[in-house]
Amino acid sequence: MSFLYFTRVGADRITRQKNELMRKLKDTQSQKGEAAEVGGNQWHDNFSFEQLMRDEQMLNKQIADINEKISQMTVVADTP
Repeated sequence: MSFLYFTRVGADRITRQKNELMRKLKDTQSQKGEAAEVGGNQWHDNFSFEQLMRDEQMLNKQIADINEKISQMTVVADTP
């Protein structure tokens, strides 16, 4: 298994980035329900719903990439 080395500041930054993406994902998922209702509860031919689906997939991919980095993360002492 390979390791990715992070300073404490870098580790905190990637954790904050993941939390922000998780918040955006939650918002996107809640908007999907609203978009489906506004579109007559028809998911096809509903641009807003389809765009939110693409956004959700993109966010899921970004979160998966960050989770992979975090699983390989090793925090090292700051360099002088």
